[in-house]
Amino acid sequence: NCAHGIYVLEGTLRTHAGNFGPGSFVWFPEGMLMEHGATDDGAVTTLFITNKPFDIRYAFEDEQDSSTGS
Repeated sequence: NCAHGIYVLEGTLRTHAGNFGPGSFVWFPEGMLMEHGATDDGAVTTLFITNKPFDIRYAFEDEQDSSTGS
């Protein structure tokens, strides 16, 4: 879990808060439930910046852990 920013160089970044084109900078606070990636129309090239070592934790994994007690 870390805060991170994404600067869009080319293409369109799709997020839970909307789509962002080249020149956009989007900041995601630490601990926030979020979604981001390329659109169905094509690839996106970004510069990815974090405030500490990066990790990925998928929301559905939290749901599985709570249902199995692990």
